[in-house]
Amino acid sequence: MTTNPEWQRMNEIQRGALLFHIKCQRCHANTKGDDYRRGPNLWGVVGRKAGGQGYTSYSEALKKSGLFWTRQTIKRYMHDPTSFVPGTKMFYGAALPADNQTECIVSYLESISPGFEERINEHKEASRAKIDEEAVFQSLSGHPDVPLFGAPASDEKK
Repeated sequence: MTTNPEWQRMNEIQRGALLFHIKCQRCHANTKGDDYRRGPNLWGVVGRKAGGQGYTSYSEALKKSGLFWTRQTIKRYMHDPTSFVPGTKMFYGAALPADNQTECIVSYLESISPGFEERINEHKEASRAKIDEEAVFQSLSGHPDVPLFGAPASDEKK
């Protein structure tokens, strides 16, 4: 942490807003309804599916990642985007290895994501329901363990 008295007087959201302006705003907008820049608008990003907004230049890797943006997933992505989602368009220079920087920026992103807690809870419930549904299917007695289309390759006639 810096010894700068102005920095010390700021709260975490204020620090995050300042860091966002320095590190992120070159590529990302942060106000509702703002146009996209090199990257997507991050207004409302927390509690949203990755690659699912109206931005048209998401990488295929991010769209197919299945990520849902929470405090934890955003922090991991900001630490090393290319390792977390190989094939992402967010470049290595955007990485923020310092935990205190990512904590502040995520706090700021949460502050510009109205309703994020409710969306995260809905996502968790939907994920639990999907897991429960798969468990029920697997527990069905008498369900043969047979491939859907034909016999396995090892049983094919030669």
